[in-house]
Amino acid sequence: MPGVEEMDLPDDIEFNKREAMHEKAYPKLAFIENKLAGDPTNWWAPNHQGIISMLRSCGFKINNCPEDETYVAKKSQTLQTSLDTWNYSEYLSQ
Repeated sequence: MPGVEEMDLPDDIEFNKREAMHEKAYPKLAFIENKLAGDPTNWWAPNHQGIISMLRSCGFKINNCPEDETYVAKKSQTLQTSLDTWNYSEYLSQ
């Protein structure tokens, strides 16, 4: 999605207080029903903050953005991911 806006994200959002999700920079994915750039497999288009947030959630630190929509990232030894904080026994019970 177009744009390079960024924002500090809350650690948690209460269900009845989701106004932050309306912010222009809030991480978003747009669903592409038909095609994007002629490709019918391009189903999702994230905004800039969405990419940053996904990379960080996976434990990556962005080192560089050499051009639009290009991110150079490296696995961080200090960022915790949901894999680190999940209740593994709950995962197995599904």
